[in-house]
Parts: sequence; structure tokens; C-alpha cells
Amino acid sequence: MSSHSHHPEKLNESILLLNKHFDLENDRALPIQVDMGELRSRLSAIIGWYLDNDLEKLMHIMYRVDVEERVFSGILTSSPPGKIAAELADVVLEREWQKAETRLKYR
Repeated sequence: MSSHSHHPEKLNESILLLNKHFDLENDRALPIQVDMGELRSRLSAIIGWYLDNDLEKLMHIMYRVDVEERVFSGILTSSPPGKIAAELADVVLEREWQKAETRLKYR
């Protein structure tokens, strides 16, 4: 995913999509000026919170982000507990990156 940081417009579009899908506003919003490593770290923390506190809402968010249910379930059941949030963050970032690419192409 390191190539993503070389496309700031796509990264910014991805962050806007993440803020929308995760209902992040004001002081909770992911900042536009962030590198991919920090974005992944922050998103992992957000997903970790949902895993611990509101799994049903996280499942709804994954649906909105368009993460396949089999991918989501596979990570939940086969990943080590300490890596689930980071692996879900990677899948979400990849999906949002694809959507940002498409949106920018057709602007």
C-alpha cells in the first residue's frame, strides 16, 4: 500500500470516504493531511473500538464500505485477535482507495 502515498488526491478522497462511512465528524474526523501509515494506525484504532464495543455497527460499516462478508468473516475467524483490527483496516483502505480512484476518474 505504500504506493498510495504517491497519489495525494486519491489519498484525500479516500479519507473523505472513510470519514463518511465511519460517521467521523469534527474532532473525531480523520485529518486530510496524514500519511498512509498514520491513516492505517488511526483506522485500526477506530475499528478496534468497534470490535470491542459495537460489532453490529462495524458489520454495517463494512457493508457500506463494500467489504465482502466472506472477507470480513474470514478475518474475524482466522486472524490472531491482536491483528484483526489492522487487517480489517487494510481491507477497508484498499476498498476505499479503489472507490476514490473511480470517483476521481469520472469527475
